[in-house]
Amino acid sequence: MKLTWLGHSCFAVESGGYRVVLDPYYVESYPPLHTSANEVLCSHHHRDHDYVDAVELTPRGASGVSSKELPSRQCTSSAG
Repeated sequence: MKLTWLGHSCFAVESGGYRVVLDPYYVESYPPLHTSANEVLCSHHHRDHDYVDAVELTPRGASGVSSKELPSRQCTSSAG
């Protein structure tokens, strides 16, 4: 498992070809976040923790993990 800090309170967790981004942000005083992941999880609904537009959802990896696809504006979203 690999844990990467992406800025502010945002992290990427990767394991077995599957990548999850936690708390993607939009904060004007920080460098913009642009990343990709199989799934996005947010701790709460503030734009510094739930800016899912900063994450491009990609099809799930070879991990076999199954996720339900949700609309991109949902705080919890995934690509299946």
